[in-house]
Amino acid sequence: MPYLASPVRDKPKAIGSLVERLRNEIESPKEFGQPLIEVRDFFKTGLKGIVVIWDSWQNHAPAERTATIIQAFEMAKGRDFADQIAFASGLTFLDAGEAGKLPFLLTLRWEGIDAELSNKCRAAMRELGATSKSGTVGDTYPVFRLPTLDEVDRYKAELTKKIGQDGLPWRVVEMGLLEGD
Repeated sequence: MPYLASPVRDKPKAIGSLVERLRNEIESPKEFGQPLIEVRDFFKTGLKGIVVIWDSWQNHAPAERTATIIQAFEMAKGRDFADQIAFASGLTFLDAGEAGKLPFLLTLRWEGIDAELSNKCRAAMRELGATSKSGTVGDTYPVFRLPTLDEVDRYKAELTKKIGQDGLPWRVVEMGLLEGD
């Protein structure tokens, strides 16, 4: 296999506006919403792999995302923890869905829902961190990309509670790896 090396000209800079927000999420994680922070421990080596899925990464380079994650974890958990990070990757929800990390899409069947209920549903979904099919937060039809069916059920239950109406026409789709929405 070829060996490819590319020099790093400048040390990547952390995204200042996101470091503190991510640090706060690490220290006091919310039960729902963005970002989704995944920390994997590699027990044989004592190293950690970190993936942060967050639509706030949009328009930021991968190296900046990595630097931001490492700096936020160092601030929240200390230098020793940061020294154990083997890799740190920042993905948007669209990126993570396309990579197969979030195979379940949850949204509503919007047809036939009156305007008042539709607005209430959209507001509740955005409050819980919904993204959109196109990967932008402002789209008309919010969706969730989730890792497991248990998470799908948990989000449906919370949304039903927030919206205050049972029997909503949920749509759950299992997406294939790199399959279009």
